[in-house]
Amino acid sequence: MKKATRFNEKQKKYLEVKFFLSQETGRKVEAVTVAQEMRYAKNEARSRRFTLDEFLTPQQVQSFFSKIAGKLKNRQEEVQKTQQPLRIKLHFLQREQIFLKIVR
Repeated sequence: MKKATRFNEKQKKYLEVKFFLSQETGRKVEAVTVAQEMRYAKNEARSRRFTLDEFLTPQQVQSFFSKIAGKLKNRQEEVQKTQQPLRIKLHFLQREQIFLKIVR
């Protein structure tokens, strides 16, 4: 079992790219696959991107993906909450305009 440590920037960036690429393409990426790909990933110099200590387990990858997905969901809910009052105001303004046209 791995010791609990924070992910470094290199690991986070790699996982974020994998996650958002899957979001854009609509093809879910499996945590097991990402964990395996980390072992063979190369950097620009064609050497290993990650050291042995930087490899992540599928559980760690899945946890990271869940965390990002949760943050995205919360952001979307916040946007919807702020837009709801605006929609209601717009609805009533439109009804008021229709009423004023009828009255005139």
